[in-house]
Amino acid sequence: MTKGGTTPVAGRIDTGDYEYLMGSSFGGATTLSEKLRAALSFFRKFNEGTESFEESLEVVEALLGKGRRAVLASEMRAGVRSELVHMCLDHTPALLALLASHGGGGKGAEAGDEALRGLEERLARQLLPFVESFLRLAMTKRAPCYNPSILKERLDGIRDAAGAIAGSDGPDTAGAKKDNLE
Repeated sequence: MTKGGTTPVAGRIDTGDYEYLMGSSFGGATTLSEKLRAALSFFRKFNEGTESFEESLEVVEALLGKGRRAVLASEMRAGVRSELVHMCLDHTPALLALLASHGGGGKGAEAGDEALRGLEERLARQLLPFVESFLRLAMTKRAPCYNPSILKERLDGIRDAAGAIAGSDGPDTAGAKKDNLE
């Protein structure tokens, strides 16, 4: 792709696709040409991957945006809120963006030990606060969820896992490099 230049393109598209393009918002684009460029840029990022976490997050948030808005609107109409759903909406985009940006520009397959360890560390930093919040939510007597009993159904398993973690010295990392990455 050549930066800065443009190439005129002529073609026919379905009337429904044209109406969709003209009725949709693409980051402030107003003309058909601007909207086509924005749509192609998004499609390219989606298919080829992105170079950075920020670009990946933009793509993930665009994919999740409609669902997020639908959840918020449904909650507003119903007068309910689920902390579990909101925790997932808050934490999932960053996790997906981290994974997507790891393979940015086709470099993910060639990633070495150091890059993989870095990815693992960034994922842990994003995921562990979610796990902590989830455990706190699961331990409340009346979870602020649409169905407060949903977490209670799995509480015994959560307690067993938490107890096993509390009673251990943590994972055995002595052989991690040898066993996993060499």
